[in-house]
Amino acid sequence: MSAQEAPEGLPGMGEQYSWSFIHKKGFDYLTQRASTSITHPDGTATQIAGEMMFGGAWASTENMGMDVCGLADDTKLNYLAAAHLSGILPYVFGSGEDSNGTRSWNGVKVKNMWTGVLGMSADGLPWVGRVPTKVSTRNQPKKGKTEKGVETGEWCAVGFSGEGMVNCWGSATALARMVLGEEVNGNVRNNEARIRAAKGEEAVKGWKDEKLEEWFPKEFIVEDSRIAKANPFDLVGALMGF
Repeated sequence: MSAQEAPEGLPGMGEQYSWSFIHKKGFDYLTQRASTSITHPDGTATQIAGEMMFGGAWASTENMGMDVCGLADDTKLNYLAAAHLSGILPYVFGSGEDSNGTRSWNGVKVKNMWTGVLGMSADGLPWVGRVPTKVSTRNQPKKGKTEKGVETGEWCAVGFSGEGMVNCWGSATALARMVLGEEVNGNVRNNEARIRAAKGEEAVKGWKDEKLEEWFPKEFIVEDSRIAKANPFDLVGALMGF
C-alpha cells in the first residue's frame, strides 16, 4: 500500500470515484482522500487534491506473487511491487501531450509505502464460528455451556483473503450473536430484543434483526464438512490460474 501525492493537474475526485486496475494476473486498487484548502494571507484559497491511496502489486512480484506466499515478515518492501506502485499513476493520469504531440507525464512523490500479511483461506472465503476441538487441539467446554449468558469456547472470524473491508463488519456482527448463543438458523430478533431490553435501549429494526440465515452467507460458517474439503493446493491453483 502507498500514499502518493496526486499527479500534477489531477483534480480531487475521491468523493465521487474509486479505481481498480485489472491485469491479466492480479489487480490494483486506488482511492483518493478528500481535498484540502489552504487560505493565503490575501484571503485567497488554493485547493489541494487529496493523497492517492494506491495498493496492490502482489502479482507483480517474482513468479507472479508465488515468491511472497507464506512470507510472514512484513517489515521489508518487495522492490518489484514498490516499483510497480510508484510508476503506474503518472502513466495513467498523464499530463497530456507536449508540443511535439508526444504523450508525457511527470513523476509523483511517494510519501509513504508499507506492506502487510494477508490471511489467505484455503477456499477463498472467511471462516466464522466456533473453532472445533480437533482443529485447535485444545480442550473446550461442551457446546451449549454458558457463562454469564455467553457461550464458552474458542471462536474465530479469520481468513478474509484481502477482502476484509468487504466482509469483516458483517462477520463480526454474526460472530457476536453466535457467541451470545444464537444458532445460524435461529431467530436473531428475539435475542436482539432481549439484549436491548437489558441495556434499556429501544428496538431498532434492520437487516441485523433478521435471522442469521437470511443475511449471513452459510458458506462462511465453520463446519466439519467444510474443514474436510479445505485443501491449500486448491488455493495455489486458483492463484496460479489453473
